[in-house]
Amino acid sequence: QGAEDGVPQKIEFIGRQRTKPKGTAEQYSKPISSINELLANHAVFHRGGNLTFVDHNHGAILACFRQGDDGNPKFLLCANLDTGNAHDLWIDCSCWYRTGQTSLVKDWLTGEEFPLMGPYFHLELNPFGIRAFMPVYR
Repeated sequence: QGAEDGVPQKIEFIGRQRTKPKGTAEQYSKPISSINELLANHAVFHRGGNLTFVDHNHGAILACFRQGDDGNPKFLLCANLDTGNAHDLWIDCSCWYRTGQTSLVKDWLTGEEFPLMGPYFHLELNPFGIRAFMPVYR
């Protein structure tokens, strides 16, 4: 008991103090709103059987492509399940790379865009971080 909160010793069942909040509402409201918007606006999240995991059995990161009806990947979804350490991973995004065009991956949750310079994308995730990428072409 208490290990999930990083408490150095066991919390006694009787007389335990209330847990202190881990963050503010403002800290969480934007990411939660973005996730809700993503789910509401894209039908690929309302069907099962359309995931391809690409995390190479990483110890902390879960990463998968979510395919559309045409079988093409529409989103790259990533989560770092390690609450204490950042992690990185190279992901094969050759399905999104187009020679002769500016290929970008856009993080739906933050709006940030990253150039896809070749078939591989270097993913960096903060502790307990989540990302939802989609391809953008210009």
